[in-house]
Amino acid sequence: MKGKVIILITICLFVLACGKGDKGKSSYLYPVIENGKWGYINEAGEVVVQPKYDFASNYSDSMGMVKNEGRWGYVNASGELVVEEMFEVAKLFRNDMARVRIGGTKGDVSKWGYIGKNGKFKINPQYQMAKDFSEGLALVDIGYIDQNGEFVMKPQFNGISFGDFHNGLAKYRANSRWGYINKKGEKAIEETYNDAKDFSEELAAIKIGDKWGYINTKGKISIKYTYEAAGDFSEGLARVKKDGKWGYINKSNKMVITNMFEDAKDFSNELALVKKDGRWGYINKSGIYKISPEYEDNQAFTFKGKLAEVKLKNGGWGYVDNTGKVVWASK
Repeated sequence: MKGKVIILITICLFVLACGKGDKGKSSYLYPVIENGKWGYINEAGEVVVQPKYDFASNYSDSMGMVKNEGRWGYVNASGELVVEEMFEVAKLFRNDMARVRIGGTKGDVSKWGYIGKNGKFKINPQYQMAKDFSEGLALVDIGYIDQNGEFVMKPQFNGISFGDFHNGLAKYRANSRWGYINKKGEKAIEETYNDAKDFSEELAAIKIGDKWGYINTKGKISIKYTYEAAGDFSEGLARVKKDGKWGYINKSNKMVITNMFEDAKDFSNELALVKKDGRWGYINKSGIYKISPEYEDNQAFTFKGKLAEVKLKNGGWGYVDNTGKVVWASK
């Protein structure tokens, strides 16, 4: 009997410990500032990390960047400081790795390297130039490396600029035109365009002359270049500008939300931030306002996760959910 009681107590303690560890967890945390210090809240508006940092970034790849005394570190999805503030320059996590710059003392030049989520270098600092990982590859000084730090591909031609990989392709610029390479470093889509954006949802916005359209990953025109400006496809829709106004099209080039906005952002969490009559608000995919247009420029931002940062009527800042409910407000 005594043995059973001990086992029961052990199980109860384990459950309580697990519950305590899960409390406040969120798939996305949000930076907040109080009295000049930064912390984090979760999607319910609960403070997960008390404001104590000099700065805190948005979350990316379940990690957030924090700064104290001029050095950067990282917190995890529970708000725990898992990488001490030690880096002079740091970037957000992508593909489970973050690029950081360290060195620059005793006359040497600081270099870029990559750390994992435990803060240990997975690729030692050695590069003058480095980009984020995307689809398992990162552009560094002379080519693309994999997540083991091995050079796996160098573009097989001269180009001025190369980008990150999206949908298996990366844009490049050569001969004053834009095209796309594959992961072998070969030209997959010849440099044909006056401007080009990254692929998103298997389509990329490209500019021919002074008009924008979309191509697929084979380089075929999917949506003819008839727009004055164009954004990425996000959640099945893309913002496009026609006759001086922004609207939204689907992948069949149907204008599903009439071009009537002075400005517009991509869809996120089923809502898009749009500007009409000088005010910003949030619409759904039917073009109906779900959060009234009451914000001025730089007073409302695109949803990240389930919340969006906005300026409140009392003059402070806060976060709202996709119904417009304020879940957290600055004091």
